[in-house]
Amino acid sequence: GNGPSAASLPAGDLPGPNAYLPASINAACVANGITNFSFGSNYIGLGPQIVYTNRDNRRLAVGGDGAFNIFDTDWTWDTYYTHGENDTNIHVRQITLKPYLYAAIDSVVAQPGDGSGAVPGTIVCRSSAARAEGCVPFDPFGSITPSQAQTNWLYGGSKWGPGPLQISHQMQDAASFSVNGTPIDDWAGKISIASGVEYRQEAYDVHGDGAGNGTIAGADGAPGSQCSDPLLNCVNGTNWYAGSFHNAQGNYHVIEAFVEAGVPLLDDAEWGKADLDIAGRGEHYSTAGQALTWKVGLTWDTPIDGVRLRTLQSRDVRAPNLSELFAAPTTANGTANDPWLNPPTGGQIQVINGTYGNPNLKPEKAINTQLGVVFQPSWLPGFSASADYYRIYISGQISTVPVQTSINNCFAGIASYCNAIVVNGVTATSPALPQSSSNWTSVNTTYFNIASTVTDGFNYEASYQFDLQDWDVPGNFVLRTMATNVSKFISNPGLAGTFPLESAGNDTGNTPHWKIFGVQTYETDKYSLTLSETIISEGVQNKSWIQCTPGSCPVPTLQNPTVNDNHVPAIGYLNVGGSYNLDDHWKLYFQIDNVMNQNAPPYYANSQNPTDDGVNPALYDDIGRMFHVGVRVQD
Repeated sequence: GNGPSAASLPAGDLPGPNAYLPASINAACVANGITNFSFGSNYIGLGPQIVYTNRDNRRLAVGGDGAFNIFDTDWTWDTYYTHGENDTNIHVRQITLKPYLYAAIDSVVAQPGDGSGAVPGTIVCRSSAARAEGCVPFDPFGSITPSQAQTNWLYGGSKWGPGPLQISHQMQDAASFSVNGTPIDDWAGKISIASGVEYRQEAYDVHGDGAGNGTIAGADGAPGSQCSDPLLNCVNGTNWYAGSFHNAQGNYHVIEAFVEAGVPLLDDAEWGKADLDIAGRGEHYSTAGQALTWKVGLTWDTPIDGVRLRTLQSRDVRAPNLSELFAAPTTANGTANDPWLNPPTGGQIQVINGTYGNPNLKPEKAINTQLGVVFQPSWLPGFSASADYYRIYISGQISTVPVQTSINNCFAGIASYCNAIVVNGVTATSPALPQSSSNWTSVNTTYFNIASTVTDGFNYEASYQFDLQDWDVPGNFVLRTMATNVSKFISNPGLAGTFPLESAGNDTGNTPHWKIFGVQTYETDKYSLTLSETIISEGVQNKSWIQCTPGSCPVPTLQNPTVNDNHVPAIGYLNVGGSYNLDDHWKLYFQIDNVMNQNAPPYYANSQNPTDDGVNPALYDDIGRMFHVGVRVQD
């Protein structure tokens, strides 16, 4: 954009309008006091960005097993140890260094005696610091292919070119020892016991170049280098146009001990057979502390022919991983609504979003409940059916606070959320500091144990395998159907100013109320034919939306906006496939997906996203009818 006025320029920087803007625009900027403005450009001739990656993997694994007898009981044991390492070198080419790009765009026409050392009338970079680094002026306003000298400068110059570098190292050690035996007899059979100890250690470190990372000891230009460039942000780094090349490191280890017992409870011709499975595991994480998990399961083969009942309850955990604990800061360009602009409607702004790890995270905890029945009658060989109810509740889920949530809650006066907004390189502590988003360095997100999820539903499965040889029909038939019914899937972000979200039946996600899959296969020694069907139940675009017609709509709210169409119709897909064996080594096959060429329902949230074509690819086929043909060869 147009450069600042001469009075505001630091000593040694050249006054004057932008050399690449038409004189009329420069004059209008001067007349209206406009010292800068935003513009868009495709930057013809720059890019595309090319990533060169080299990975080196090393792995060692040893193990052993054996048996022994003690107290008249036979025991088996097994043990293993593995060590793995991975080194990754990433070199990115043809990516601009933002401060170098901005310095090249901010160019002026050299004047006699201006101190630039350039021939009067030629175009030079305004900044004396940029000129000292070798800045080459660049015209962003026209479709002019940049020269080699210009691209060399824009891609990092002699100090940082031809692009960012990053080296990372990951390491894992894992060891286990366990024993198994049946030392005790009860009234229904032998009690089996398994127990053991396990150890795991994980570590990683990553080093980026100084322009990407910021200040750290080293030499300019290499991973781990020191940023000593007057044009760059040498505190926070993130000077490249895209990507995050920050330094980070972290490690943790966990020691676990477990015991599991299979206890026969019943083995009687009249009452059937029942078994109890109980287990417990104690864990100590060097970062996340103590965790205890357990499970209790029961199966009962009832006296009713082919009927088995089963139930399970468990307490499970998921410990934070290295990325969530110690992630190198990652940044991405995005947009947000700034409520300080034109309150209360706000205005859209460009914002850098940074994501950081949190070494204080604790394990997620869940309670899992299952109840089910299996039916395999002896009078119908090859038939099996099952139905299971499940309920899962997860607390302390590891989640981040969305950028817009932090901004909105800070504006609303919740000071703790203001910490996410970095103003001129300093973390905000109150709503008074982020008043002007033009001074925002970034809006950051960090992982916390704040969210929770509860879901329940039913899983059904039935299969039948049979042949018709009694009717002189060769081959085998396999019929199988699986269905999932999600009753609810409620996610609670756990944040002030947010609301629990019901996703079951929200068909713009991936949890419809019903999803049914069926497959029918006929196979002989020579050929096979398979039909498969997928049915997805009807749903809505968004459970929070209110569908209504003009004149009968309630007052919309931020949480519950009104729309005229919230319905997503049910859909079914048919696929056909088959194969033919030419001989013992050669097989021909074909597959037709989406035979009826069903169009996916519209996904309004993605209607402007060219990569998703206005549909939901997580749930529906967004390609259409597709043909596959091929040959398989085996020895």
